[in-house]
Amino acid sequence: MAHGKWWAITSILFCASLTYSQIPTPIRSVSSLPVTCKGGSAVQSSDMVVLITGGAGVTYMCTAPNTWSPIVGGGGSISGSPAVNTQVAGNGSAFFAQTKPIYDTRDWMTCDGATDASNGMNSLLSAIGTTEASIRFIGSTTAGAPCRIGNTFFGSNITLDFSGGGAIQLISSTTPIGGGTYVSGTSVECGAGATCSLPAFSVSSGNTIVVAEAPYPGFTFKTTRITDTCGNFYIHIFQSLANQGRNQGAWIASNVTGGSCTITATANGSLATHMMLAAQISGMGPVTSLDVSASNNNTGVTMTSGSATTLTGAFLFAFGGQPFTFPETCTAGAGYTQPVGIAGQSNPNGSICAEYNNTSAGGSTSASQTISNNPSPGTWVYSLISLKPGNATATIWGGLVNPDQHQIFYNGDSQTGHGVVDFTGSGITQDVYPEWWGASPNAIAAVNTPAVQAAIYAAYGGGLTQRRTNSSLLSQYNRPLRIGGIYHINDELKMYSVLGFKMVGINRLASGLVQDTVNKRIIDCQSCAYGTFSDLTFSTQAVQDTSHALVDIDWNGIATLPELCCAELYRGCHADRHPRRHCQQRTRYRL
Repeated sequence: MAHGKWWAITSILFCASLTYSQIPTPIRSVSSLPVTCKGGSAVQSSDMVVLITGGAGVTYMCTAPNTWSPIVGGGGSISGSPAVNTQVAGNGSAFFAQTKPIYDTRDWMTCDGATDASNGMNSLLSAIGTTEASIRFIGSTTAGAPCRIGNTFFGSNITLDFSGGGAIQLISSTTPIGGGTYVSGTSVECGAGATCSLPAFSVSSGNTIVVAEAPYPGFTFKTTRITDTCGNFYIHIFQSLANQGRNQGAWIASNVTGGSCTITATANGSLATHMMLAAQISGMGPVTSLDVSASNNNTGVTMTSGSATTLTGAFLFAFGGQPFTFPETCTAGAGYTQPVGIAGQSNPNGSICAEYNNTSAGGSTSASQTISNNPSPGTWVYSLISLKPGNATATIWGGLVNPDQHQIFYNGDSQTGHGVVDFTGSGITQDVYPEWWGASPNAIAAVNTPAVQAAIYAAYGGGLTQRRTNSSLLSQYNRPLRIGGIYHINDELKMYSVLGFKMVGINRLASGLVQDTVNKRIIDCQSCAYGTFSDLTFSTQAVQDTSHALVDIDWNGIATLPELCCAELYRGCHADRHPRRHCQQRTRYRL
């Protein structure tokens, strides 16, 4: 009887909710009223917006197709800034309204999976700035049509709301390699402080900007963000060893908005000095990506990068220096050109210099520059980055809202030729779900495998995402990976240089991974440490021989006795507790 009463009550509540079918969609802030709106009816929700003019807002409701009407009296109006506002109800009482503006992608760009929405997204992010805000992703043609964008940075102040069914599709460039050409550059030597700004320089729309920088002390602080006054967005593509006293980083803004741009780097603490140098490159197309890199540090008067195997036609950019002996004079190495003036060497000390090669011959490549003073006993640091037309990166520092767990990232699985979703730098510990890339317990293994792999890269780094090695100090940004069902896969999942990880299911009987391919591991875990697998089951429906463990926790993929024993979680085997007796029947750790 009690169950019958509960069922009746829940049914009544459900029916009651249907009565209010005209509850508006979430309020969003706009600078002008949209040209179209859905219009109210008994079966279709109405749109509602807050029109912000002169720092004050008025609420409008779509009362008929393409007709906006201000809400007065019974509906109330909003006054004050969008961040702190008060709404007046029909009875005259005041209460706080939504304080975090909600922006709808349909008001700023066309999201149809085909149109490049990068400019609209950049305009929206520039309008938001550093204020708290939510971006509601909804397709322009259908609710699920993705917004197709290039390199984009979503700051920690921005929540990405996919509850309306929308998604992000990252752009892959079709620009042929070999067309990159150096245009101009500038440099600066900054003193103490957390920020450092380059002199303004003229930038042409559509070009690529590369920023090379060397913070000091680099073993204590690091650059966390680079911005410019033209509204362009920079992604971090390279980092030399983070434990060097003067480590180096490189950032890229692709397909930029032109103008007189002042670039500013912000560190996570007050630096003693900060050296920066920027270069403008044309001919790289809508997205510029890192091909390969190399970095080196030593004493002497010849700075060398070490070698890297580059693509034929890639744009080569080398940079570095030392702050110990000055003034310094740099000279270009063979096969490279050093830009004239402060575009090629900072002033007055010459602590950072650069050179370029528009078109790499391909193969094993290195760079060098000579300096006039030996910094010994100090050292110089010198790096080479090879750039190519590539694939977009979406760097996300804020939270995500995706209640139905539909796919929200397309062409963003960090596979070769695809874009990257990168949470590196975010202080949020929100779980990562394979469903965000299209995985499902009901999907086939060919769909689940790249989706689960993408989730691993996003949660722990690796692939085309920044690898969070011990020396990088980036493992602090690892997130829990949530396995919410049984997923079939057909290839090995790679977890390389993963430090401090947590992969967790909802319960052991209903969460885990199944290998469908003969003689394939489920997880190849190399250089993994300080991690947890919990509430998961690992199984196979294909034949696996004794050399293919389901979960292989190792260093280099070669089984040795101590590794086999220390990895034996179920048996509790320890290398100092008769390892041969525990491991003699095992050639690989198997769950």
